Amino acid sequence: MAFWPRIVEAGDSTIALFFCGAAFAMAVFIAAISHPPPRPIRSPGPLDSLRSFQVDFSFYLDQLSLVMLLVVTGVGF
Repeated sequence: MAFWPRIVEAGDSTIALFFCGAAFAMAVFIAAISHPPPRPIRSPGPLDSLRSFQVDFSFYLDQLSLVMLLVVTGVGF
């Protein structure tokens, strides 16, 4: 019975390391394909629109955001 908690803890840490590592790998991939000028990564369209008022929603990735993305996911991993 004392063996079961060790298996559960090992599984939890493996899953956590896998997903943190996957996030870091995606950040490195984004860094490899990104271009120096800031550009919209994804623009899904208007968030809300009322007659003449429209709110657009998109993601931007500049150099500072890219460095922070790498630092946060790398330290988390």
